Amino acid sequence: MFTVKQINNLKLPPEKNKMRFTDLDENGLSVVVRKTAKGIGKYFVLRYTHAGKQRELNLGSYPKLSLAQARAVRDEALSDIAKGLDPAGMKQQQKQQAREAAANTFCAVAEKWFATWQHGKAEKTRRNHQSRLKNHLYPLFEHTPIAEMKRSDIVRLAESLNEKGISGEAAKIMQTASMVFDYAASAGLVELNLMRAVNTSVLLIQHETEHQPTIRPSETVAFFKAFIQCGGEPVTRYALLLLVLTAMRNEALRLAKWSDIDLTGRVWLFPAENMKMKNAVKIPLSDWAVALLKELHTHSGHTPYLFPQSKRGGGQGTVISGAAIGRLLSAMGYDGKHEGKSKAVPHGFRSFMKGLCMEQGYSAELTEQALAHQPKGVDKAYMRSDLFERRAEMMAFYSGWLYERYRQAERELAEEQIARLQAKL
Repeated sequence: MFTVKQINNLKLPPEKNKMRFTDLDENGLSVVVRKTAKGIGKYFVLRYTHAGKQRELNLGSYPKLSLAQARAVRDEALSDIAKGLDPAGMKQQQKQQAREAAANTFCAVAEKWFATWQHGKAEKTRRNHQSRLKNHLYPLFEHTPIAEMKRSDIVRLAESLNEKGISGEAAKIMQTASMVFDYAASAGLVELNLMRAVNTSVLLIQHETEHQPTIRPSETVAFFKAFIQCGGEPVTRYALLLLVLTAMRNEALRLAKWSDIDLTGRVWLFPAENMKMKNAVKIPLSDWAVALLKELHTHSGHTPYLFPQSKRGGGQGTVISGAAIGRLLSAMGYDGKHEGKSKAVPHGFRSFMKGLCMEQGYSAELTEQALAHQPKGVDKAYMRSDLFERRAEMMAFYSGWLYERYRQAERELAEEQIARLQAKL
């Protein structure tokens, strides 16, 4: 019988690329030694007869598969052969099934469905389904073979949507998933539409959240490109960037005073009289937010307010109007009237921040605190901290995510400018 020492000492003659070493006491188990791109490789093979034909089963490479393990696998295969089964054929079938499963992941099937379904559909309808796939379904099921999905996966999807607090969109996301499963069932990839086997309506809960229109995360680079290219009063432009960065309400932001900001301590205080719930709120400042505030100070640091009303445009108020940021968004094309651009309003960036951070694993409790929402019921009774340090960590991630896309927007605009100049040469 083979020994580990014997296998370790097996070598190939210089003129040979491959040799088989056998032992009659090993019940068909042999060791094949061959030259490979990385040197000399050794692997175990079982030779057997099935239906009158000589067959061969590759058991695994040595020493990843030990001699003892190879014998155990051989004995299991011999047991199957005694029952009339063909281990090599079964292995090939398993590989084929694995290849088919890999080729029919939820994402792959969804793409096939969309390619067929989209013809004749309105651009907005197509865009909505693509957004639901990319932002909510793919993050959970992109690489999951659709035939292996279970009811528990649908429950997990519902829980994910509940945590995001997107009740107005949740049922539509479920509908998109159901359309993918309808296609899979019709194509013979699954036995039934799993979505129809689950009563999703009892899984989804209603949240008392504000649903204001905003951009999708996938639009962020394009959004910043439009911002960079758009004109407008500098103070209003800084107001929009800081509103996106802090996810504060438009009213509280535009009334902010320089005396409320501690750049050294990286804290911004919003007084109770400026807040919707009449509770003072402190928010942590990220690196980008601090940098923007320092730049803004060169424009408005001579006044008590961060965002004073420009007198050049005939404004009579102390600070910019409540509609100023909205007008800038419209000037950038995010008024719902431009193809390929979502409608966005200032308040919508609060849900934008919440959704993005929750997709990264930050809790609903933390995002609610960042939005200065007041806890209710039991939460209110047990809330003993404003989670400032954890909010600082989360907002640092959020700011970094935005800043990366802002810089990408700058790079793309520079490349486009170079391309235009080169085209003129």
